[in-house]
Amino acid sequence: MSTQQHLLFGNNSEEINKVSKHNVFLVFDFSYNDILYSNYSQFSKDVLNNLIESLKVWSIQFTLLKKDISCSCILIEKDRNLNIIYPLQALHLPTFFKALSNMKQRILETLNVLENNSIQDIVSYALSSIYKVTSEQMSDTNYISNQVIYFCFHPQFYFSHEQLRNHFACFYTDNIDINFIKVVHDFEQDLDNDRDFRELVSNFPNCRFVTIFDDIIYLRKEIFFSLKHILVDNSKILKLKINNNTTLQFEILNSPVIEDFNLNFCNVCVCHHTPVNVVQNLGKVCGKTMKLIDKNDSLIGLKVGEKTFPLNIEESEVVEENYLEMEIDSKIKLETISYDIIYGVRILRPSCDLDIQLLEENQRQISALCSLLSQKNIGLLCHSNYDINGIFVKNSNVKNYYLIVGDKFERCLFMYSVATEDNTIPNVNLSSLSHELVHEEKISSVLDQIEETDINPIFLSSNKLNFLGKAIGAFVPTRQSVHLSNIASPKIQQQAFTKTKPPITRSTPRVTVEELSDILSPNNKRQEVQKQQPTNASQTSVSTKRKTVKKLNFR
Repeated sequence: MSTQQHLLFGNNSEEINKVSKHNVFLVFDFSYNDILYSNYSQFSKDVLNNLIESLKVWSIQFTLLKKDISCSCILIEKDRNLNIIYPLQALHLPTFFKALSNMKQRILETLNVLENNSIQDIVSYALSSIYKVTSEQMSDTNYISNQVIYFCFHPQFYFSHEQLRNHFACFYTDNIDINFIKVVHDFEQDLDNDRDFRELVSNFPNCRFVTIFDDIIYLRKEIFFSLKHILVDNSKILKLKINNNTTLQFEILNSPVIEDFNLNFCNVCVCHHTPVNVVQNLGKVCGKTMKLIDKNDSLIGLKVGEKTFPLNIEESEVVEENYLEMEIDSKIKLETISYDIIYGVRILRPSCDLDIQLLEENQRQISALCSLLSQKNIGLLCHSNYDINGIFVKNSNVKNYYLIVGDKFERCLFMYSVATEDNTIPNVNLSSLSHELVHEEKISSVLDQIEETDINPIFLSSNKLNFLGKAIGAFVPTRQSVHLSNIASPKIQQQAFTKTKPPITRSTPRVTVEELSDILSPNNKRQEVQKQQPTNASQTSVSTKRKTVKKLNFR
């Protein structure tokens, strides 16, 4: 049976067609259709909505993580047509979102049309078609890895072992990994139905099969788990020497929190959607063509990662203040907080911008709050509609969460930003660590031999300033010589480098404190000394020499 391929949506712009390191193929198998399965229609709608929302979150977070990937979306419909709804290209959020919306509309239009088509061996047919599509789209690209994420909703797989085994072998040969994510309605029943398929998949190291419920949290986690190798791309190795005989080796992973997920607004031009530059005495200039633009030719833009997108909001809806309004949600026991969900510490001290009558009362109340939080070892979980830069978007319902704790020395309070589900990616690269008593006793004995101290920045020298000072000192003469060669003629250059003055040496004694006070006195005592008549010539010579010495040293 020939495969029909339709391009539903695409964009050939230079920006989104750049070569990426990782290729991700998202396959949506909506080919199943059974008249006897009465709940399938509503179930498919729920799965479709949750899946699209999960993919939108995934695409935004990967953009914020600045991961270099190309993406393609392939839809398998009831008539077995293979539709490329998003051709293989760099992930571009507006285009990707529009492609998902087109796919949703297309599926909903045909979802209630029940046709008694055979679904025998649909997986083998789909994989053979996907292999052709992926091979064609990857022919002219350079890549590190290829991932196929196959979303399916069949109550049961019908397949031919021999054909499916051959397809898996072809994918393995071409360095293509397949991740089957099956969304189910009845978990126990589907596990029994897919026992043979699961066993076949387990024989190939490039294949994975997982069954999950219809839930956004599970969908997000499985999508990230399928692409976890991209999250640890270019990770470093840490070798920790705990004593002369033992060295522990770690792999350094990035934090699961996207710390720079702030709403960074700017003006973008209508023509290229690039940030607008403001030139003094001229006005707004397009960031790409550097041509003057009218005030009406700019929009409010939002910067996501390294990309900027225009927003459909008015400029008056974005408000920037020099303060933050915050409300307390609850108390938090500090020993229950995980370190990977708080970041960006800031110092809070009593404000001086108050009336004299309220200033002292405000300081006393803050001191009491700091003392109580420190004594009880608790923090205050707060939320604010303002981000840390004082930006507030009207009617957006955007919230930022913070944790306020007291200083144990009762000098101030500390405020941490708290991660939310929007800027936290699933910890797909972490699992529970197992330990044995023998190794625990060995490590314990090593830890007991290590000196216990307090952390004080005064006694922890990184030597960075010293290194920077030496580097700058070594770099300055080079810059001076380059600057001289640019502005001086060859004759002047030769004189500058041949006729150098000898260094000034000062062998005279330093000016004492009493002499310096005499020099700086308003009565100018040096003039009084000059008016006095010396008793002999030698005294005159010594006095004149002494005054000259004082003048040279002062300069």
